[in-house]
Amino acid sequence: MLSLLRVNNNYIEVINGNNPISGTDIQKIKIGVDVLMKEMDKGGSIANKYRKRQYWFFFLGMIFFIVWHILELYLKMD
Repeated sequence: MLSLLRVNNNYIEVINGNNPISGTDIQKIKIGVDVLMKEMDKGGSIANKYRKRQYWFFFLGMIFFIVWHILELYLKMD
């Protein structure tokens, strides 16, 4: 997540012309924007993968919690 924020910060610097590598050269800015957009897309897809995984682990945890409580109630019936 921090790398995605760093890429976003670099993107803003390049767009504003404050990046020391691209400076105010239009061609370098265009190349920098293209590269940074690809990095943001890649980072976004990785974050999306982790979001989906967290979603499913949450529901799996809820199911295990309910099964555990039902098992505890069943064992205490004796």
